[in-house]
Amino acid sequence: MNTLLKILSIALFVIGAFIFYGAGQINKIIKKKNGEENSENNGENNQKILNIKTLGACFVIAGALMILVAFR
Repeated sequence: MNTLLKILSIALFVIGAFIFYGAGQINKIIKKKNGEENSENNGENNQKILNIKTLGACFVIAGALMILVAFR
């Protein structure tokens, strides 16, 4: 059980880091799939990137807390 918790905590941390640091690229992929054209409204684009980074940060925080518990 302890080994499973360690693996899961590290996986959450790494997944969150990839989402956080790759938010710009993820946003480009989503825009391409939805067929959105480049708009001059850059504020909306920044808001989408911020939402993706927030999701990634939640995964990082959850993973970090689990790492603290698992490797205590």
